Amino acid sequence: MAADYKLVSKFSVQPVDKFEGECPYFRQPKQVGCFSLDEDRLFLDNDSRLRFYSPPEIVNFDLRVGYNEFIRRDEEKKDRLDDMLRWIEKHPEKFALSGDSQSQNDKSLHTDFVTWRGHMTKILCTPYERKEPWQMAVSLNKGTIYISEVETAEARQRRLNQSERQDQMCYWGYKFEDYVTSPREPTKCKGIDEPINNTEAFCSVVRCRLDKHSMVFGAEVDCCIRNNSKNTSPPLNYIELKTSRIVENDRMQWSFERYKLLKWWAQSFLAGIPKVVCGFRNDDGVVKKLKTFNTLEMPSSVAESQNTWAGSVCLNFCNRMLDWVKSVVRDEDVVYMLHWREPFTHIELELSKRQDDAFLRDWYLTR
Repeated sequence: MAADYKLVSKFSVQPVDKFEGECPYFRQPKQVGCFSLDEDRLFLDNDSRLRFYSPPEIVNFDLRVGYNEFIRRDEEKKDRLDDMLRWIEKHPEKFALSGDSQSQNDKSLHTDFVTWRGHMTKILCTPYERKEPWQMAVSLNKGTIYISEVETAEARQRRLNQSERQDQMCYWGYKFEDYVTSPREPTKCKGIDEPINNTEAFCSVVRCRLDKHSMVFGAEVDCCIRNNSKNTSPPLNYIELKTSRIVENDRMQWSFERYKLLKWWAQSFLAGIPKVVCGFRNDDGVVKKLKTFNTLEMPSSVAESQNTWAGSVCLNFCNRMLDWVKSVVRDEDVVYMLHWREPFTHIELELSKRQDDAFLRDWYLTR
């Protein structure tokens, strides 16, 4: 396995306090497009799978309902960046420089990074991550760096050896979304006992900038506000949906702030989604209350707690890491691999010789 990779460079993450200080400039994320994935995971160049937030008046949702009929996405099939690449291929005009018409020969995206929001979330949380390794394939093409996560051996083992209880708890998140959302077309409304199918999705395509790094990424979105009285445009009318165990003591409160709020903030902040609605459940999977969290208030809400996290550290770390990636990813037609793993002190960039790590498709490269 070691022969498949050649070390190129390392980026030190420890000590984390070196990333403290004023936040770097972050431009408000702007939606530049969207797409949907149907029940067969086929790409649709529209917003047909975007759902409305429509919670019932009485909150007492049994998330266990329908578990045995759950229609699961095939986790062995890895989509990589394919759907983002399909959207880019269909919308070259979104990458033309302002005031210029993009020539047939100009295939540059005039964008530094293209990836998924979930990958950027992991990077943003890295200064505070000591348990879960990650690895991401990196390729440079026509001035743009593409990043695509690769499942680690540890993550694969966890997935394959997942207990039924763990599988049920994964299902609970999808069932919660089913309880509190509805399709925009009434004819597509399902009964509460209809099987859950987690292959469908709506994705927002977002452009943002962190300091001097321009980024475009896809972000799966749970739902939007139905009656948008303020005429708010995406992503400001989007809502993230989460579930969490009811907090019953100080230890649980600290754990909630330290781990869940960090990931919720990073995920929503990157995509410009202003609110997260959490369904707090008991151990039996019954949601007893809903609570709304404002994304921009999350960092200040944990500031008084001991040993939690700081949004400024995450953003400064991400900014400097992207500086480093730009400085070392220089060659096209090769695949690099970013590794975050034990002892969790630095990120390694290696040159990959494995064909399976390549993720930019020929149909995209020859577009």
